[in-house]
Amino acid sequence: MILPLRWLAGWLVAAACLQVLPAAAEPAGAVPLEWPYPDDVPQASSAAPGLAGKQPYDIVRFLKTRGPTNVALSPDGRTLAFRSTVTGKPQLFTLSLAAGAGTPAQITFGRAVTSYAWSPDSRWLLYAADRDGNEREGYTLISPDGTRERRLSESADAFLSFGGFSSDGR
Repeated sequence: MILPLRWLAGWLVAAACLQVLPAAAEPAGAVPLEWPYPDDVPQASSAAPGLAGKQPYDIVRFLKTRGPTNVALSPDGRTLAFRSTVTGKPQLFTLSLAAGAGTPAQITFGRAVTSYAWSPDSRWLLYAADRDGNEREGYTLISPDGTRERRLSESADAFLSFGGFSSDGR
């Protein structure tokens, strides 16, 4: 109990000294420093993107860009799969390449999808998802239309990496 009291007493003495000591004064004849290049000093501004093609180009337009990433064509060539963060977390989407099927379908809705792979027969996508960014993934098989799903492993306590499908799709 003596150590915590000594620690507290030290803080109280330091706080009392700070209140008693006068603030440091500027030396006589000191000139405040000014930056010789005022155009280099950043100014606060809004984060709204400017018009397309406006110069100088606005970096905000590029920082706010969201779109499909990790696009992969199924082995049979009928479906595209991709990840997108349009929902706030990376999720898996598919797009049928059949005539007239022009709307992507979101097929995952939970944890952030970190990677995925097509099965050799195009009947399944294997995806990895971690728990809130801890990079310890669990693996799930899901059909390209999102109607069938089979958990292969829960999120692990170790770092895992999917090695790929065998040629027979198992």
